[in-house]
Amino acid sequence: MIKNIFKNILKKEKNNQNTNIIVVKFKNNIKTKALLDTGSYGKNSNFINNKLIKKLNLQNQIYYINETIETISDKLQLKKCILLEFYINDKYYKKKFYILDLDSKDFDIILGYDFLKQNNIININI
Repeated sequence: MIKNIFKNILKKEKNNQNTNIIVVKFKNNIKTKALLDTGSYGKNSNFINNKLIKKLNLQNQIYYINETIETISDKLQLKKCILLEFYINDKYYKKKFYILDLDSKDFDIILGYDFLKQNNIININI
């Protein structure tokens, strides 16, 4: 189900070298890439790859939930989330992320429109 929902994002990522990908840094100086997803509407539409949670050794900070979010094409059942502290260009952020098994080699995080707009990372009105 998750692969179907993000299939369009991943297809665009593979076919377009100019996707909106930035570097995110964590307190332990581990860096990874994040996709800026202006098409991901809704409150808390931020996602992180389960593999990155393991790499950051944050399994003990996971919250188990039972939430459903709607996407353009489907509804997604979410079972795990985490509150993360991170940096973008040395600016500190603390945000809730839903944990998924993302099938991407180019990014481990998806930052949704709500985060981008709230933090003035993008300047568009929809």
